[in-house]
Amino acid sequence: MDTPDLESILARRDLAGAEAARAHVGPHSVFLSNHYWRTQDWVERSLVVHMVQDQRGPHLRSLFNDFLCAPEPASEYSEHVALAKAVCLAQLRGDPSLVAHYQDDREALRRDVEAEVGGTPAPTPVPELLGAPTPVAPPAPAALAALDSPRRSSSGPAQPPDPSTQRLPVVLGALVLLMIIVALVVALQPGWASTQGP
Repeated sequence: MDTPDLESILARRDLAGAEAARAHVGPHSVFLSNHYWRTQDWVERSLVVHMVQDQRGPHLRSLFNDFLCAPEPASEYSEHVALAKAVCLAQLRGDPSLVAHYQDDREALRRDVEAEVGGTPAPTPVPELLGAPTPVAPPAPAALAALDSPRRSSSGPAQPPDPSTQRLPVVLGALVLLMIIVALVVALQPGWASTQGP
């Protein structure tokens, strides 16, 4: 299973796909961790928690801690989000048997989540992303529209695009077109074929 498969599962909110992916995410736990911090969608985040629950590593501990602050989702995902919180608590406390306990006792889950986050949940600061940059799912149309507007750098106002880099594709295209026209003119001249040998 590759990262595009995992991205597809996340984009479709595919609960069965997330379960099937669990056995294949070992090499992709850093990618999934980075995806968790990039998205603001708590259902996608719950799917990431579900997929990485069998993995270990410091990059996952902050993720599990943060997910305990997840707000109540739409009713169709409430069971899944509750179980993802149970997974997080089990991971943070180092006791996998807690998942089954919380599955049977939702009041204990609610109490222990509140105890873990110290009352009112506060989201964990986003850590620095790990590993090499990994491609993520295609951006939403609104994000694509934002790409058309000039970007602002942290050092000041937006810089105008360099005109020389904008002209390069046009110049190259014109040169290629000119070469094709010259080749056609030469090829269509009478007597050209007879001078090209037997």
